[in-house]
Amino acid sequence: MKTNKFAYLAGYIDGDGCFYVRTYLQKPKNILVFEYSIQICSVEKNIIQYFSETFNGVYNKRPEKRKNRKDSYLWTVKTKQSLIVAKEIFNFLINKKKICDLFITLGTSIKPNYGISISEKIKFQRNEIINQIKKEIHMNDKVTYEIFKSLKKVEKNIEPSNEDMAYLAGLIDSEGCFRICQFQSKRPGRNISYIPVLEIGNTKHSIFNWLLIRFGGSIVYRAPNSKNHNPMIIWSQRSKALYPILTKILPYLRVKKERCEKLIELQETSIPNGGNRKSEEFKIRQFQIQFIRKKISDEIHKLNSKGKH
Repeated sequence: MKTNKFAYLAGYIDGDGCFYVRTYLQKPKNILVFEYSIQICSVEKNIIQYFSETFNGVYNKRPEKRKNRKDSYLWTVKTKQSLIVAKEIFNFLINKKKICDLFITLGTSIKPNYGISISEKIKFQRNEIINQIKKEIHMNDKVTYEIFKSLKKVEKNIEPSNEDMAYLAGLIDSEGCFRICQFQSKRPGRNISYIPVLEIGNTKHSIFNWLLIRFGGSIVYRAPNSKNHNPMIIWSQRSKALYPILTKILPYLRVKKERCEKLIELQETSIPNGGNRKSEEFKIRQFQIQFIRKKISDEIHKLNSKGKH
């Protein structure tokens, strides 16, 4: 559905996209130009190609000069087309909804003037909008410990829609993480437990209320390591509660689809309660399942390592 693809894009942009605005002097007449675009940068070429093919715009390769780093690709959609995209994703955005609103206001105020200079009043109004966008990016909705404590009280009370699943898939593809935790009980004779986990971290708090009321889960607070970093919250869902989420977001995922499939495969190895757990047949079956789980865990670790920059 059309709405699902825009919901997915909104999730990706809330995670790792940018509403880009700037001014520059166009020579030789020294006309002040207001430039605006939507941008996404990723080391995953396939997702950048998808955005270009689906929402128009262009993409370029950005060679990486640092060692052990992948080349990245930048997708950019400008002017009128960026306004069309912004208006379509507006209702799905959470973290960057206000920025998108300001972006649309700026873009709709700019009309082709074919080299005719604009008034100082209009320049001032547009610069004010740009300053508000910058303020939203750097100042508003930052995580604090007080906000974290209030979010701890939020409970699931909304059944997520298909658009919610598409948005979540976009958010995960941009900055989510599928992983498998291993737990070894201290009790003798116990096997290693392999626990599927989905995590999303962010320095803006608005996304977490949305996640908690639709998908439950838990949150932890992470204090900054230095003055140059902001505090963040990490949301996670795991085990049985995660399984129905995985099956519903799978069709919408693009970058991390294979990781999601691995977690579904892991969860489906669970042995139902009941039966004679001391029988030889059960022990053989359990040994086979542990081998499969270890294999899946190693595969997830390898996939996540490949995803590093």
